[in-house]
Amino acid sequence: MADRPVPYWQRMPQFFLYPLRPPGVFFVLALGAAGVLAKILGVVAMLISGFVLPLIGLRYAYEALASTAEGELTPPPLDGETLIHGYELPFKQYAFLIALGLIAGLPAGLLPPVLIIPWFVAVLALAPAGIMILAWSRSLRQSLNPAMIAHVVGALRWHYLALLGLVTLTNVALGNVLVITGATASSGYFIVVVAQTYFTVMGFHLMGYFIYQFGDRLGLAPAWEDQGDVVDGEDLSAAERFLAEHNYPAALAELRDCVGRQPHSTELVKRLHRAAQLAGDQRAVREAADTLIDRHADAGRYAEATVAWLESRQHDPQYRPSDPAVYPILAETLRLRGQAREALHLVNGFHKRFPGRSEIPRLYALAARLFREELGDETKAAALERFLASHYPDHPDVASLAPWRSTRTARA
Repeated sequence: MADRPVPYWQRMPQFFLYPLRPPGVFFVLALGAAGVLAKILGVVAMLISGFVLPLIGLRYAYEALASTAEGELTPPPLDGETLIHGYELPFKQYAFLIALGLIAGLPAGLLPPVLIIPWFVAVLALAPAGIMILAWSRSLRQSLNPAMIAHVVGALRWHYLALLGLVTLTNVALGNVLVITGATASSGYFIVVVAQTYFTVMGFHLMGYFIYQFGDRLGLAPAWEDQGDVVDGEDLSAAERFLAEHNYPAALAELRDCVGRQPHSTELVKRLHRAAQLAGDQRAVREAADTLIDRHADAGRYAEATVAWLESRQHDPQYRPSDPAVYPILAETLRLRGQAREALHLVNGFHKRFPGRSEIPRLYALAARLFREELGDETKAAALERFLASHYPDHPDVASLAPWRSTRTARA
């Protein structure tokens, strides 16, 4: 079993050193040099660089967050994928921060004066949670979803306060640099851009590490995995050799034998599942996925159960688990991950595949909410509600949809 991530409080110095490791340090210095060049070229270049350079820095910071969340603790490479593509996230973050500022400021006239500042601080304190949600869901709507933000804060508990304190510390440090250095001379402007980039990358690395360490709490699969040639007493060197040689059918056969000898080993089934995907054996993928999903769900590892389904779906788009009891777990976890379309794909046609199951009203009530709240599809939400009202009028999940039906009736 690979070691779990080192707790964040035991590696504080490493967070500050992260942007100074290659290739991160090259990126930080290059942006500083670009800022100096823009200042030398004149006002127009300065105005352009004042928007473009922070945008590039933020794009790299999101890449740092993503790679850290996957357990990669060195700065991401400086390649086309990192520097040219993927700028929708920085723009969505700008929109997120504007929306957060409006939420913080709009109720000011409605609150007693003594509550205005606490309200403003409390709303802005949710920014790290929203940015983390935006990073993994890539959805602006999800990053502003109160339920998603409450999920992150509630899952991390007091660790979220620690994260907030660390991120605030980086912002305070950056502010001090800006005040002390100023930007009147070229050298001063170089320091300003370097400091801005350094603290941005470090702050996003921090948030990525919290996802890495607490992924199981957040409903994300842990990035660390079991490694080694001996698992649960089985020597996997032959299977590993076949995988290295790209002989995937042979690796699959070898791992099948291992699972046959150790049928209760979840780690062996995980490796069998992976080999089946590589070999393109859809039947083996489905069988291994069913086993994995059931075991993870029974053990409360809902994130890992969901990842097993998502990975299987990539190789077999029509695959759905054979155990109807796991569908509510998977659908709810997908909702928390901001993957509404995947959740709807999972539950579509459930009542036909599993007629009479008690999970039907719960799943379809969730689907109705996803259609309305996430996709804005009122027509499909209403169709599901009519089906539920007709077949399950007394179910608690169906009763919770009643206010929506009443609202539409009044409008009609």
